[in-house]
Amino acid sequence: MAWIDKGNEVRESDLVFHEIDPCVGYAREDIVIPEGDVVKAGTVYFRALSELDPFAEYAKLEDAADLTVDNEFVVVFGNGYGMQTEFTAVAGGNGKFNAVCYKRGLIQLKEGLIRENLPEAIGGDEAEFGKLKELLKRQGVIIERQA
Repeated sequence: MAWIDKGNEVRESDLVFHEIDPCVGYAREDIVIPEGDVVKAGTVYFRALSELDPFAEYAKLEDAADLTVDNEFVVVFGNGYGMQTEFTAVAGGNGKFNAVCYKRGLIQLKEGLIRENLPEAIGGDEAEFGKLKELLKRQGVIIERQA
């Protein structure tokens, strides 16, 4: 049998601690992110909670000022076809999704990849990361500390 070296490929188990009934995909949702974004599994995106257009773009979380109850947050893990360690977003919108994420419970995610993909001002700051965890928890997405 041939040996295939996958290198440092991220697996879904590196991000997911526990998902209730993953075959149903209740916690997952297809979304639209900006074309050309280079995305690593576990990257957090957001948009206004009041947005009702399912094809409205989410923006990458880069500023702690966006950590408010007026926004909804998602953890992106793939390009719409499945789990990807890293991908570049293709054109989306106009009836076409270009990413898949964890958006609502019941799901528990590991904090490692999420922290790695956040700016230092959020991922490295316990108070700001705590805000993100609480905001995601209100959507049913629980972020678990890793030992």
